[in-house]
Amino acid sequence: MDRRGFVLDALLLGAGLPFFARAAFSKCPLCAGAVVSASDLADDLSRPSRNLDLWSRAADCLAIADEGGPVCTRCWYVFRSGNWSRSSERADDFHVPLGAAVATFPVPERHRGDGRLIYRQILLGADGKGGAVEEIAFWARGSARYRAAIRRHAEVHGMRLEIEAHPREPGQIYIVAEFDPRPQRTAAD
Repeated sequence: MDRRGFVLDALLLGAGLPFFARAAFSKCPLCAGAVVSASDLADDLSRPSRNLDLWSRAADCLAIADEGGPVCTRCWYVFRSGNWSRSSERADDFHVPLGAAVATFPVPERHRGDGRLIYRQILLGADGKGGAVEEIAFWARGSARYRAAIRRHAEVHGMRLEIEAHPREPGQIYIVAEFDPRPQRTAAD
């Protein structure tokens, strides 16, 4: 075994994954594509990011190195913490289509200063068959009517909704809406 492979296996072991775990992912369990170490790939800046979890390109995050991990070169999901995840600016960019809660989330007309609209999907379990946690996050202009609409959507779809106002940008709100089908734990659990 080469030294680099040994070090990667040791890191995977430290993350709670079985020793030689990367060998278990020579093929992606989601789409059967080839799985490689994300550190072996470069971000192609001439194209949209293949997975914002790996290559965020956020101006405020440029100084922070993105985490690596095994990544599929066909569907672009990355394996971390026992799950497969992908983030994209496009709702139709996922191997497993987004569920209705996130895919139909009310998004206002986008304005140049509003920033990016980010969709994220985490397929649970090493095989990705344990369900999906999905979210949408973005900046928007937050009228009372729009806030009521997204609260209604979140309630109807059983989503967790966070709305954060920015004190230096009146009228702007940051929205994170998450759909997690797993039973919620209480303090008594």
